[in-house]
Amino acid sequence: MKQAKQNNIGKKSAALILVIIIAAVLILLLFQYFFLRVNNRNHAYRTGEMLSEQIGNILVSNDRKQQVLVETLKESYITKAKAVSHFIDRNPNAETNIDDLLYIEKLLLIDEIHLFTDEGEIYFGTVPQYYGYSFDSGEQMGYFKPMLTDKTLSMCQDVTPNTAENKSMMYAICWSDDGSRMVQVGIEPVRLLEELHANEIDEVVDALPVYAGISIFAVDNQTNEIVGSSLPGLVEKDLNEIGLKAPFGNEAEKTAKYSAVLQGDNVYCFARKADKYTIIVTQTEKEANRNVPELMSIVCIYLLIASLVIIFITKKLTEKVINEKRNADTDAMTGLQNRRAYEDAVLHFEKFPEEKGSDFVCVVFDINELKMINDRYGHDAGDKAIKAFAKIIDRNFGPYGDVYRIGGDEFAAFVYLDSSQLEQLISQSVEELSEWTAKNQVSLSMSHGAVFASEFPEAGVQELIKIADERMYDAKAAYYQQTGHDRRQNKGQGDNHGLFVHR
Repeated sequence: MKQAKQNNIGKKSAALILVIIIAAVLILLLFQYFFLRVNNRNHAYRTGEMLSEQIGNILVSNDRKQQVLVETLKESYITKAKAVSHFIDRNPNAETNIDDLLYIEKLLLIDEIHLFTDEGEIYFGTVPQYYGYSFDSGEQMGYFKPMLTDKTLSMCQDVTPNTAENKSMMYAICWSDDGSRMVQVGIEPVRLLEELHANEIDEVVDALPVYAGISIFAVDNQTNEIVGSSLPGLVEKDLNEIGLKAPFGNEAEKTAKYSAVLQGDNVYCFARKADKYTIIVTQTEKEANRNVPELMSIVCIYLLIASLVIIFITKKLTEKVINEKRNADTDAMTGLQNRRAYEDAVLHFEKFPEEKGSDFVCVVFDINELKMINDRYGHDAGDKAIKAFAKIIDRNFGPYGDVYRIGGDEFAAFVYLDSSQLEQLISQSVEELSEWTAKNQVSLSMSHGAVFASEFPEAGVQELIKIADERMYDAKAAYYQQTGHDRRQNKGQGDNHGLFVHR
């Protein structure tokens, strides 16, 4: 019963831990899901903020083109340099991938892209033969030396023959956001008219590099009409028609973050209001959250592996504790529960008397004439007899409760039986002891005493033990009277079979 309870406790503990781990995994997965969604939404807003700012800068530059064409081109080229820098910042592979730079070069209608170290030397770009040139390589390149002392500076050069080929070019240069490099773009002035066309709002919006799922709109603040769109067929439509009206709370607000539905897709929106135009950048929720299933799968696998490790460790620790407890409560010779376990059981029943029940039986056993076996055949024979006796008692009474070895030749059992079952088990045990005696030529028998809880409903377990003890001694006295052996050869009645019981 005690070992069964320990096993049940171990199983219940393992089950409880498993439930807790499953609940924790589900909670963590749910938390991770919402965290990823919120993080992706915020990332979409940051992307929109960056792109809207970039577009706003271009539009501001375009508003000034009527003044001085060259100065406007300078601002535009610097903006292109910044756009390339932003592109590289967002796509680190582009810093070493010429195809990416050629792509952005073509997209922004520029002829050359050069990346400079913070010391002013070209280390990469779309024109490999320029690698190694620096601000000290000639008068044309020396124009940009002020960049080395002011990382907030952006410059654009007038039309000047370049150092390498004496080709008329305009170069614009800027620092990256982190100040680790300079990005320079070069444009041939023969494209001035094309540049004017390219600077139209719709062309600017359509030409900007965007990611999958991202759309850009430029809206006239006076008419609320879309004047530029990266999606076809929406120019000249009213912003309200497509459901993207920005929820600016008042005139002072310049930016807004909100959700909307665009052409049937849920989108995250970032709107930036300038003097004449409002720039709106949208990203579909589907595209923004496309990494969620993959990341959730990775997290799920990680949590499952971690859970299995925790379960394995917990199981091993639980088994270790149970085994240590079992070993502490186990008699080394017989494998039965020992006196310590017996005393714990007595205290348990004293604390919870209702667990006894009317079919609870306290049985005490004593091996007859064990001292004689030791004296006549040696202690090895005595040990063999004790082990055989324990095996027989446990085989018969063990299935109905717990069996203990509480002394050298003293045993006890707390079982749940009716009177007929008890009589049958005693008879079976006596028969098996006789068979062992015949086989081993060593007399092995027992005296026992038993008491049902139903006989003394008000008695505690210690009282029942005392009564069973007395009955066992009566049986033992009858045995010695019948056999005529000297009872003093064995342990006397002063032996303490029960916990806290003294005769």
